Amino acid sequence: MNEREIEFQKRLLATFKIEAEEHIKEMSVDLLKMEENPPVYEQMQIIEKIFREAHNLKGAARAVNLLSIEKICQSLETVFSNMKHGGLQLSKREYDLLHDALDSIGRILFSPEGSSDISTLVRRIEGLVSGESSDEALSGAPPQSFVEACLQRDVKGKSVEDDAINMVEDESIAGEKAVHAAMKEGGIIRRETSHAKVLRVASSKLDTLFFKAEEMLSLKQVSLLRASELLRISTILDDWERKWMKVYSSVRKTVLLQGEMESEKDGGKRNSEHIDSLSEFLEWNHNFMKTLEEEINVLAGGTKRDHRMIAGMVDELLEDVKKILMMPFSSILETFPKVVRDISRNQAKDINLLISGGEVEVDKRILEEIKDPLMHMVRNCIDHGIEKIQERLRKNKKPQGTISLSIHQTNSNQVEAVISDDGAGIDVEKVKKSAIKSGFAKEEHIKNMNEGEALSLVFQSDISTSPIVTDISGRGLGLAIVREKAEKLGGKVYLESKLNVGTTFRIVLPLTLATYRGIIVRVAEHKFAIPTISVEQAMRVNTHEIKQIEKKEAIFVDGISVPFVKLQEALGISDEKKHVPGNTGNADYRHTVVIGASGRRIAFCVDEILDEQEVLVKNLGKQLVRVRNIAGATILGSGEVIPVINVYDLIQSAIKDSSPALKKDIQKEATGKERKKILIVEDSITSRMLLKNILESGGYLVDTAVDGIDGLTKLKTDVYDLVVSDVDMPRMNGFTLTAKMRANKKLSEIPVVLVTSLGSREDRERGIDVGASAYIVKSNFDQSNLLETVKRFI
Repeated sequence: MNEREIEFQKRLLATFKIEAEEHIKEMSVDLLKMEENPPVYEQMQIIEKIFREAHNLKGAARAVNLLSIEKICQSLETVFSNMKHGGLQLSKREYDLLHDALDSIGRILFSPEGSSDISTLVRRIEGLVSGESSDEALSGAPPQSFVEACLQRDVKGKSVEDDAINMVEDESIAGEKAVHAAMKEGGIIRRETSHAKVLRVASSKLDTLFFKAEEMLSLKQVSLLRASELLRISTILDDWERKWMKVYSSVRKTVLLQGEMESEKDGGKRNSEHIDSLSEFLEWNHNFMKTLEEEINVLAGGTKRDHRMIAGMVDELLEDVKKILMMPFSSILETFPKVVRDISRNQAKDINLLISGGEVEVDKRILEEIKDPLMHMVRNCIDHGIEKIQERLRKNKKPQGTISLSIHQTNSNQVEAVISDDGAGIDVEKVKKSAIKSGFAKEEHIKNMNEGEALSLVFQSDISTSPIVTDISGRGLGLAIVREKAEKLGGKVYLESKLNVGTTFRIVLPLTLATYRGIIVRVAEHKFAIPTISVEQAMRVNTHEIKQIEKKEAIFVDGISVPFVKLQEALGISDEKKHVPGNTGNADYRHTVVIGASGRRIAFCVDEILDEQEVLVKNLGKQLVRVRNIAGATILGSGEVIPVINVYDLIQSAIKDSSPALKKDIQKEATGKERKKILIVEDSITSRMLLKNILESGGYLVDTAVDGIDGLTKLKTDVYDLVVSDVDMPRMNGFTLTAKMRANKKLSEIPVVLVTSLGSREDRERGIDVGASAYIVKSNFDQSNLLETVKRFI
């Protein structure tokens, strides 16, 4: 096979992956519908659809020589054919096997080399028809589902679809025809209908088109500026006209009278000529200025009309281009039911996911950014919220828990995503204990918090109510990332929870990412734009209202104390003129902008609040990928480029810089801190050395033990801050070691992190029962995962 044929095969396989991914997702959704036991006529329609999807996928796999996928699809066809014609009925456990089959196809799709032996799977699937399927065939969870593999792809990078499109674009005409013919023969390209034609275009090209359309906002702003300038000139001329008309007649009469008097006195013709020339000039000047005023008025009126026309055209163009890039929420939610099903089954929970409002369309860039936060909150609802069946029955609840995810547009510029569950709710006291343990604030301050303030603590890093850290949750990072991501997109997150009733998260997001309203302020001769969505109030504050609270300036807004910070200092701007911030002529008042973000409110003092307008945010280029406190830049109608404030960064800067003395104390404490000591208990020398190297690279002192008895002996003779242990070891396993540590008064408070290949639900539950602090499955293990977990406990 020559180089061109190899390249052709790669392109063909990449295109196949796009089509296969669509088939798998459709089949997964339809299998979930079948499990809900719909009416018979609906079942027949769904079975027919699944059968066709499996048949098309089989043909496509044959075209690209993926025989393992072809065999699995062949066995699935057999099952669906019997369901269609033979009345075959499947139980929920038997549906598990069909889902496993789709997951296996997904794994082969992403890793063809892992498809060596699928004969057992095929035999199990065909056993559903013959009645020979064993319990072994219907038990256990797949190591990683296809949807989870999809979720782990980097949404910011190129998708498989983009890769395939770009590859096909570069192919020669002959190559394109060959690809098309091969795919059509294999059933990959479907017949186009007259009412539904789709053109595949790389999303990167659409992004470029969108950015160029957005740049036309500058033209709109420039036309508005020019219209305003002409209107200002017209107003000046109007003022001149009024004043001139008051004196014109008297000046003309005075000049003429003076000329007559001088002529009679001197009898001189020369003076009379001068007077006549002056009189004629006054008349010409009057007519000229009147004509100029009329011309400028006409020009101002025309410019105003031109601005309205340009603004309308730009707005319509931008709106149409936005519609191209607007995608329904359903495009990122289609994998959620499968993930909920997989995780809930693995945790012995019965959970129903209800999704509504998936047709609401949002900027695809926002969807890409918010997909992971939404998934994290749904996983949180499964892991933290919904109780196990026995516990729900004890609470007189239905055995099946419900998670609802609803999307609705609140106004023309915002959309709201609501995630709620009918589970255990958030225990406020557990949140407070976790916050105290993490050292977030003084114990006395946390204990005096009201319920709303305590609930907001769950959005802080290192605060979690989970009794154990697992690969699903418990690290205390997820919700902090959720809020940070939402706020960076210009949105907000709200939380409501009631113990034993349920929890509701509300995420409010803008419909589009790049354009929004901004307040223009001046600080030390520099202008900045602050996103209006984060500004609670813009006002003038009397200097007498600025109070000293705990040696820091503060003001009261709506009866609540709010820190008062100079924006100039928070941004680190030096001012050579040394003027008083917020003072633009009146020494008794300060211009102030109250900003709310990250659950905090801070009043920032500025020199002047200039305007509020629509701003187009542009990034700072590759040379300035990340600039503290700055989200990007925008161009004003005057052509002036000004920075756009990153509100999330600004809040953090204000908090950090507001107490330099405290900051010094923290740094001093950190430099004087002794290195933490960790004991690794692992019987495999390879794993033992790997863990040792990772932890030592993280700055920890590390000792090792070869099994549980050796580890327990070392714990009794030395002092350790944390234990990392395997589970399956000779003489004494990790569960027994953990239990013995918890029973020993001296060792009971030492955190224990279990790192093991045992990933079943029963093993995780046993880890919780014996008192493990974290449970990491080796199949999901990576270096940062371990270091983050250890950092949380010591």
